[in-house]
Amino acid sequence: MTQDDFTDVEHLVEAFDIAITSENPLVKDALRQLLVATALTSGNNRSKIVDGPLKKLLLMLTHMDGRVSALERKQWTKDKDSLIER
Repeated sequence: MTQDDFTDVEHLVEAFDIAITSENPLVKDALRQLLVATALTSGNNRSKIVDGPLKKLLLMLTHMDGRVSALERKQWTKDKDSLIER
């Protein structure tokens, strides 16, 4: 993903966050319509669903979370071993 992709995704996420937390009935209805349109577009054929920028971002975050957890475990093991040596 390029920097422009991240900027576009960032704006989309901000707009979606504002919309999803809105108490405005018109906004809630528009979100419901979006979900219906998405369901109608994809139907039951999951193979046609593309991994867009939000899905890629989610996968990157999941991967990064796994890497951080692995580093934390490695550091914890290293710290535990150094305490045992004392």
